[in-house]
This record gives sequence, structure tokens and C-alpha cells, in this order.
Amino acid sequence: MRIMTNKKNNWILYCLLGVLIRLGISQLGYNHDIGVWNRVGDGIINGVNMYSDFPKILYPYLPLWSLILGLLKTIQNFFGNQEIQVFHLLCCLVLSLVDVWIATLLKKNFSIKAGLIFLFNPISLLITGYHSQIDNLAVLFALLGYLAIFNNGKLNWLVGGIWFGLSLATKHFIIFFLPFFFFAPKKIINFKHRIFTLGISSLIPILITIPFIADGNAFNGFVRSVLYYNSMDHGAIFQEIFRILPVNDSIQIPFISGKTELSKLLFIISLSAIVFTQGFRQNKETFFIYLAALVGLSSGIADQYFAIPLVAVALYFDYVEIKIFTIYIAGYLLLDSPFNIGGELQQFDFIQPFITIINMFFKAAIGQILLLVFVFRQLFFQKATSNKLLLNSFS
Repeated sequence: MRIMTNKKNNWILYCLLGVLIRLGISQLGYNHDIGVWNRVGDGIINGVNMYSDFPKILYPYLPLWSLILGLLKTIQNFFGNQEIQVFHLLCCLVLSLVDVWIATLLKKNFSIKAGLIFLFNPISLLITGYHSQIDNLAVLFALLGYLAIFNNGKLNWLVGGIWFGLSLATKHFIIFFLPFFFFAPKKIINFKHRIFTLGISSLIPILITIPFIADGNAFNGFVRSVLYYNSMDHGAIFQEIFRILPVNDSIQIPFISGKTELSKLLFIISLSAIVFTQGFRQNKETFFIYLAALVGLSSGIADQYFAIPLVAVALYFDYVEIKIFTIYIAGYLLLDSPFNIGGELQQFDFIQPFITIINMFFKAAIGQILLLVFVFRQLFFQKATSNKLLLNSFS
């Protein structure tokens, strides 16, 4: 009993330390996303729809997070402090607790090692702490949905559907994973429940979104800011390939115009193929492979995307490409990224002589390639459910 108590106390201390590190990093600065969070939060409590206010406010997500921002802004106003850095601290606190929740799920369902790797992964520390983007929140909801389905509990299809729906209502990157349920093992979820799971997953984001797009201006703003949103290039893998190959930017293919649309098509086809292939193999690792493939194949790339595969990183950290990915992307965020501490660091005189070399060394596409090495290893060179942590968790 004493040993179990000590382990529990140690875990609480680890979690507290992880939160404090993130909160400390948040006070080093912030980027434009915190400014957007601040304006959206103000709009929520003042009755201003962020979609109606497009293009003054670009909020390319479904509205769940905006409701949380409104709550945080209400808390800030209650204490009479309007400084944006204080608002950043509140956002970081919420997202740090999200990271703690993910780490605790990994500890409970897989191993304490996986939980600690996630909790203190420098990519997670920097993105949650400095950037305070919400990809980890969408991953949390999706992970809860995955665990609900595959732990085969009572009403797992209902609980899983709700969690996946909340993930879609935060950020919709899990959408290409949902067809996997059509191929999931029958002993996990029968056909009728698969339909219900997909229905619930789709219904929740729709119900949350409808009140925000009831009028014409809001609907038009929603379409332009969410449905037509193009992620930043930042040297994404397909764009880098097109720069090397003689692919003209005015390329014309039926229904495709230009390299950007072509890269999106390649992304969708490749990711869908992985999901369907894994589904037919009835592989329980599909969710984690999906998260890595999603970022590895992404037609556009932004810093926060690298937080998406971190649950897979925690489970497969023994793989050399995963270790290199962690070190390389952490270095990119620290030294090169204009949207993280790298942007703060490059303002100092001592770093100026090295900026050209740093910019040449750190490329987002290399991080994507490392993730794809992991994905292809799992697809073609590993037996289904080869990871011992997953075998033990679902036996």
C-alpha cells in the first residue's frame, strides 16, 4: 500500500513539474495565435461571432475551443486584469492540464514510461507552453474515443462516438480516421454500433457549430475561414518535392489546378490508403500510425502539427527515427521557428551570424520524413500489433 501511495505521489509531482515548466515557458512570449484567442474570447463574452467578423478574425476551427476561450476571458475579467500575457497564462494552464490528462491515460493504459516521455517531451513543452495551440486537446478527445472503443467496455460505441465528436468539434484532423470503424474487428464493435459511432461523431460537431452559423454573414465567414482554409506551406514535404521535380505551378489536371491542390489530393489519397489498409489488417495500432501519417503526409505544415503524433512518439520512443524526430523538431522550435522560442532567440545579436546556417539545417519536411520512416516501418516491416505495450493493453 505504501509503495502504491509513493508511486501516486511521485506521479502527481511529475505532473505538477510538467505544468510548471509549461507555464514558465508561456511567460517568455507568445505569437499571433494568442492574439486570435484573445479577440475570440472577447467576442464570445460580448456577443460577437468570430465567423461574422471574418476576415478581421481568422478562426479556422469549429467553435468548441471558442467557448473555452470565452470562459477564460470571463475569469480574467473577474480579476480585473486585461494583460494578454495573463490570458496566455490561462490558456497555457488549460492546455497543460490537457497534456497531464493525456500523459495519465498513457501511464494507465500503457506504461509509466510512455506517460513520462509524453509529459516531458520538449516538443510538447514548447508548443503548449509558448504557442498554446489546441492540437493536444483534439488528440486528447480522440485518444479517449480510441480507448473507449478498443477497451471493449459497456456502451463503448456510444462513449467512443461522443469523444470522437468532441475531437472533430475542436480540430477536424481525425476525420480521415473514422472510416476505420467500418473495418474494426467485429468482437470490438458490431456493424450497427459502427454506424451509430460514425453518426454520433458527425452529429456532435454539427450541433455545436449550427448556432454559430445561423445568419448569412456568419455562414459565409465559416465557409471561407474553415472550409476554404489553406494551411501554411512552411516547406511541407509535397511542396519540397515539387520544388525539386519539374512540376509547374500552373499544372492542370481534371478537378485540380496548381501544386497546392495537387498536394492536397496526394495527402488525402495516401492517408486514406493507410487507414483502409490497416483496417483490413484489423490492426490496433492504426490510430497511432494514423496520427504520425497525418503529419508526415500533410500538404501544409505548421509548428503545432508536430504535437499531433506525440502520443505515438511516447509509445514508440525506442525507435531510432522517433528519437531523431524529437530532437530535430525540438531544435527547430528552439532555434529556427519564428512562431516559437526560435523567434525570440533570433533577436539576440549572438545568434545573428548563425541564422543562415540554422535556416538551412532545419526543414519541416525532414521532420515529416522521419515520421514517414516510422509509418512505413509499421506498415511493411512489422507484424500487426508488434508493440508490446499495445499487446499488453488489449490482451
